[in-house]
Amino acid sequence: PFERRIPVHPDHFQLINPYLRSLLYIERNYSIDYGVSDSFYENLGCSVMDRDELIMSADCTLLLKPTPLDL
Repeated sequence: PFERRIPVHPDHFQLINPYLRSLLYIERNYSIDYGVSDSFYENLGCSVMDRDELIMSADCTLLLKPTPLDL
């Protein structure tokens, strides 16, 4: 519950090919703890959704540290 690291640092999203970024779905408030807003990802072409929306709409979901609430 106290883990604050994120799998992809916000600075690295700009290195991802723009077309591939347009295919990415980011969880709302993904990096809010780092002072990075959702609009940062939207301005890069990523889609931002709530966790429930992401899980329901995705063909494949990668949860690095799932909690009982995720199941």
